[in-house]
Amino acid sequence: MGLLLASAAGAALLLATGARARAVDGDCDGSPAVTAGDILAIAQRLFEERECGAPDANGDGRLTAADVAGAVVAIARGSPEPLRGPRVTFFGLAAASGRILSPSALTRAGIPVYTRTAGTGFQVVLEAAPGPDGAEVGLNLFDLRPGDPNGVPDVQVLADRALGNGSPEVCDLGGGVPGVPSLQFENTLPVASALNDLVCRFLPATTRASACTLDDFDIIRFASAETTVQFCLAVSAPIAFPPGDTTLVGRVRDRVGNVGPIRALVVRVSGGPVTPSATKTVPSPTRSPTSARTAPSPSRTPSLSPPPTTPEAPPRSTPTSSPTRTPVAPTPSHTPSATRCPTPRPTASRTPSATTTATVTPSAEAGPRIAFLGLISQSGALLSPVGTTPEGLLVFQPSTATGSGFGIVIEARPGPTGSPVGIETFRSDPADPTVLPDLQVQVDRPIGDGSPAVCDNTPPFLGGVPAVRPPSFAPLQSIADAINDLACRFVDGQGRTLGRPPDEACVRFPDGDFHFVSPDATVQFCWEAIARPLPFPPGDTLLTARVRDRAGAVGPATSIVIRIAP
Repeated sequence: MGLLLASAAGAALLLATGARARAVDGDCDGSPAVTAGDILAIAQRLFEERECGAPDANGDGRLTAADVAGAVVAIARGSPEPLRGPRVTFFGLAAASGRILSPSALTRAGIPVYTRTAGTGFQVVLEAAPGPDGAEVGLNLFDLRPGDPNGVPDVQVLADRALGNGSPEVCDLGGGVPGVPSLQFENTLPVASALNDLVCRFLPATTRASACTLDDFDIIRFASAETTVQFCLAVSAPIAFPPGDTTLVGRVRDRVGNVGPIRALVVRVSGGPVTPSATKTVPSPTRSPTSARTAPSPSRTPSLSPPPTTPEAPPRSTPTSSPTRTPVAPTPSHTPSATRCPTPRPTASRTPSATTTATVTPSAEAGPRIAFLGLISQSGALLSPVGTTPEGLLVFQPSTATGSGFGIVIEARPGPTGSPVGIETFRSDPADPTVLPDLQVQVDRPIGDGSPAVCDNTPPFLGGVPAVRPPSFAPLQSIADAINDLACRFVDGQGRTLGRPPDEACVRFPDGDFHFVSPDATVQFCWEAIARPLPFPPGDTLLTARVRDRAGAVGPATSIVIRIAP
């Protein structure tokens, strides 16, 4: 029934063109006029054979899905004014790489259907341009007002089925989004909450150079030449689409409060039921798949197997000003097979190369060893290094030129003492530079705007991370703040600032399962989705990490180079 309701959204496009239909019936629910209630009533009549006054909304003498659209046209005819808000110039899917995907089919109402093999690893892209009044497109992506249903963002997108775990908590980036089966933009608190919960995860782009999409020549551009503003949602595990058909409807509001016409699309994930509405195949081929999202705001709530209580400033090894730069290559516990792995883009192979295998140099330090340090694509697939530096550091070059849209994975195992690896990724004291998280990671060039604010990571405002150059773990407040600012973006599967156990691994292998890369690792730290507001800069950035165990001992540092092509 979701598709039938979504066909109403497709028919609402007539409002934007000023189309006029002949007089129609469509009064199915017995009210004095054709209203939004008739849309649901006609859909129920189609499948449940309920009583209905006059369901033949389009006057063709038959009761079909077209009557749902006919009811919307009737409502449109009764509107004294056409919608004056922004036009949606594109509403569709893109791969994580940014390539625009083509729909595989159309519904009877002409709504595009995008077929995916998995419910993650792609982007939902909505683009807009000013409407008839010329007012600028609104950019507010979060406007929740407790108890006030008028608190809705300027970009308004609803799904008819729950995404992820469907959590009702608003903008909990580690949780899901509830569905709105009616797909109606009603002035109610549940709809306002659902709008804020989904849209707060979108990222805006106001220039073509900052777009999340690429053209056929891999040049960063908007999907439509008419677009002035683009909004992108990287679909990752917390908001995975369920198997089967999920309908999305979207519209945009301008800065003076006018809303524009509605657009709709269907995301069809293999392995689930298809909505009973006829579709026709679209001959244009589907382009390539994948995308990412922001890390949630930090939480100090321990989970899983929390570390035992330790002193506020546990004993640490003597800080070193020059960390060990021993490369660690992928040594998967679930080794990807080259014959089963999809062909990658030239700059990023998903199958780790045996030629890059290296071992950690023995160290006198008693803390944990980093068992794996590398990158993943937005879909979770491993990226192979493209080479090494003269010093022997592995160099990773993501396929994206934006400095975002990929993830960083760090795995650790216990050191010589056998003490369990610590799992905290945020532990800060603005007056004590010795207070650090268990994961201690830094970069030698600023990420994003390089903001010095610690863990300014609450959407829709995502600050940057300052550089530590040269790499150092000296007990200075600026270094402690930079470490916490970066480490807090590594979260567990529930969005908390903690490492992950094996059942929450973020690395996806060719068989579709998620596993640790190293068979010796006991904890995995993931920054799954590097968002566009805080990209890595063009060129080479040195990332250095070390990990502390629960007894307070830190292990040797390991580094890699992340290379972003200009």
